[in-house]
Amino acid sequence: MNSKESSLPSNTTRFQKTKSPTVTIIIANENTRESLQLCLLSINKYTQMPFNVLVVDNNSTDGSIEMLQQFPWVETLKLSGLKIGERHGKALDAGIAQVRTKYFLVLDSDIEILDHNWLQELLDEILKTDAVFVGDTTPDYKTKIGGNFRERAFPQCLLVNTEFFKENKCTFSPKYDWGGNSIQLDVGADLLSKVKENNKPYAQLSPGVKNRLLHYEGITAGKLFETSEWQDDFELRLKSRNDLNVTQVSGLRAHISKAIEIKNAKVDLINHRIETLLNKPKMTSFPFSSSKKKELIGETIKSLSFNLYNLGEEYFRKKQFQPCIEKFQEAKLYADLDIQCRILARLALVNLRIQSVKEMNKTLNQLNELAPQNSEVCYSIGSIYKEYGDMQNAKKFFEKIIKSANKHSKPFNSGAYFHLGEISLISGRQEEATSHFIQCLKINPEHKKASKYLTEI
Repeated sequence: MNSKESSLPSNTTRFQKTKSPTVTIIIANENTRESLQLCLLSINKYTQMPFNVLVVDNNSTDGSIEMLQQFPWVETLKLSGLKIGERHGKALDAGIAQVRTKYFLVLDSDIEILDHNWLQELLDEILKTDAVFVGDTTPDYKTKIGGNFRERAFPQCLLVNTEFFKENKCTFSPKYDWGGNSIQLDVGADLLSKVKENNKPYAQLSPGVKNRLLHYEGITAGKLFETSEWQDDFELRLKSRNDLNVTQVSGLRAHISKAIEIKNAKVDLINHRIETLLNKPKMTSFPFSSSKKKELIGETIKSLSFNLYNLGEEYFRKKQFQPCIEKFQEAKLYADLDIQCRILARLALVNLRIQSVKEMNKTLNQLNELAPQNSEVCYSIGSIYKEYGDMQNAKKFFEKIIKSANKHSKPFNSGAYFHLGEISLISGRQEEATSHFIQCLKINPEHKKASKYLTEI
């Protein structure tokens, strides 16, 4: 790790570059040691193309700088003397002033990269669309205490054309008017405004890239809320707001306390993810699978499992079964019962495809113990048993779908009747097969295979 110190971003010295990089990744950090470590570990694991990484640190005291010694390929720029509320944007501007690559990417320190090709997909998109930036945007919005804000390019993961940014004198520094009535500019608003003024294109993050990212949102804010500096500033702002009653002030204080509690739970999850990337734990357990902490960050855990599951599905469609298995196994650690059943059904099918019958049966046994009720999962299980030749178990799951009163089973009823018809034909029960095919066509008159069987029986 190479580092430089500055309280004046414009006077910083250019950092060393890796060989022929296309992108400089800029990460602003303020006392987010754990999430920053996870972010860098995941970048290192899942980014193949040449790139620079610059961490701009806002006078952290939590061991962030010492932790960065683990990453000799990361450059560090140290800042100090910046005001609360301005640090994130000015840190990004300080980093961008050092950029010599064609593109830079601003990345929140609480982002985890979950799979390969995330950066390449971003570059492909910016080249294909000739966009100034690729990243999500947010519309005009209003906060309880901050006031009104203009639409902006959201800087959690934002790939930007360096030339446009510098030539148009863009800035990520926010413009606030706390307690006033003017429209304010948050981090990223100036960039979006100038892109629109110049009638230039920009592009949103694709679903494929979003699946490869997980945002542990609120880590920086939660850490900041705990500092006496922020608390003193918060009290001053409250005193200046005569329009807030006692109940509203109490609600704001409760919101801050809850944000800190959520941050602490997310840090525990982040530490578990760090251990996972360092290959320390065996993938057998999740540290707080049934605790209050899980309730606090349930949506984050759900997003983690869902993104990993989607990545497994992507590899399954490509018939890349080894990474498919790895992603499904990882997703299973964090999944709720419904997603666990979906994952096990997919794993059983993968094992059938690679002719690992022992693992397939083991997975199906695990799945049966969970007693799945989801019709899609039951349909998958029935299809696996049928493909393997176990018609008795296949019939059991297809019949379970038909008997279900669940409204979500209806889309699968036609297919279930069709498979039952084929199973009946294989068993020589033509009259029973005819009945099933007729039921299939009542639900889906366009089912060509069922129609063909009826003309042949």
